[in-house]
Amino acid sequence: MKHVVLHIGTGKTGTSTIQNALFSNRRLLRKRYGVDYARLGLIEIEHFGERIAAHYQLVERLRHGDAEALRELTDYIDSRAEHTIIFSCENLYHHLGHADIARLAELLAPYRVSVICYVRRQDLYVESAYRQQVKVGVAKVGVRPFLARHMSANSLEDVHANYHRMLLRWDEHFGTDAIHVRLFDKACFSGGDLVTDFLHAAGVQEARLRRQHQTHANQAVPAQLISVLRAFNASGIIPREQHQQFVQDMRASYDFKDYPLISDDVRSRILDNYAASNQQLFARFGIHGNWSAPDSAATPPSENGVDAKSDTDILSALLYQSWLKQRRTLSLHTLLRRAYYFFHDWLFYARSLRRPFDPETLLPREEYLRLLRKMIAHREFSPTFYLRFNADIASGGLDPLLHYLQYGLREIRIPHPAVSEIEARSIARSVSSGNHPYLSQWARLWGSGSKTRTPEAPHHP
Repeated sequence: MKHVVLHIGTGKTGTSTIQNALFSNRRLLRKRYGVDYARLGLIEIEHFGERIAAHYQLVERLRHGDAEALRELTDYIDSRAEHTIIFSCENLYHHLGHADIARLAELLAPYRVSVICYVRRQDLYVESAYRQQVKVGVAKVGVRPFLARHMSANSLEDVHANYHRMLLRWDEHFGTDAIHVRLFDKACFSGGDLVTDFLHAAGVQEARLRRQHQTHANQAVPAQLISVLRAFNASGIIPREQHQQFVQDMRASYDFKDYPLISDDVRSRILDNYAASNQQLFARFGIHGNWSAPDSAATPPSENGVDAKSDTDILSALLYQSWLKQRRTLSLHTLLRRAYYFFHDWLFYARSLRRPFDPETLLPREEYLRLLRKMIAHREFSPTFYLRFNADIASGGLDPLLHYLQYGLREIRIPHPAVSEIEARSIARSVSSGNHPYLSQWARLWGSGSKTRTPEAPHHP
């Protein structure tokens, strides 16, 4: 019997990451694991510089109820040689009503069906949903008005964050045993990885997929940029067709800080509102855990005590950054200074060739020299500059490159006179997220905290 897997969401639970992993590995999945990421109803969309492949067209077919179009669904499943066929779209959860789900259940009655749904603790879900709606240009109000209905018992029959209510309709038509509710929490993922967890839930064991360089799609926008975008959304000044490019350019051009958008008091009120329905959800679908109160692991504190600033304060900071960029012309003094560091950096490298190496050091000799040579040549690291402007390292007799890799990256120490603090922060983020071309391995030396907060900037002389 064919196995049909319906990945229905919910939104803001890594659906794009799962979809992109399945789409980019569709040939491997078919040939090696007998799994088809269905082509029927599959559409690729451009979303803020990323391409996402999901079954949006399938949802529209179900909503319109066209008998001939729906018959293509069963014809497609029957025609496949693979034993498992996967359809994935969060709109299955968010846009289908009782009649649509009943129609889908009737169509899929001849097959074994698994409905996989990831759910996220409601305070985290609605905060992420607010960021997303501001990002795409829909939300124009502040976060508190947006969250108001999630703190009201009168809204529980309307909101999608009431997972128990929403999943009961799927339970009614597919049966409890077919519904696999997964917590969107890394601590609960099989193998500690979302895609691996999804494949396990779909009955695909020990699958090894090739991953793209960017492992997380549709990433959240920093809180300060959210404040700026909300102001632009409210003004209506950005044409709809230019909105995505505007957001991408803002992220690429400026340094925005991130912090939680809502307080622990608001989080508690949201969770109190959903407490009864969450208890029913966990009991009905055999979920282990507790969402009764916010915890420090899931809601990290603001970076260095940073609080939200007014829209005017943030916009003023952006204008100042633009002014600085316009003045970044290379004077004769700057050129001479860079020439000084470049010359002395290669002297440092020449001395390193003759320097005895401790076998217990962080890097083998050959790898150290290769990395030092590459970073000097590409103006990514200057040992001379690093020692001169970090007296604590020079006085301690520490190796500048080894210190930078183990500590300086995380501490946002400036590695080269041609690198700004904004660029140093960007390098640290790319290393921490695993996206840097060759330095990402050093994130493991930073401890678990590096992936949950932006590193604190030290005082520079």
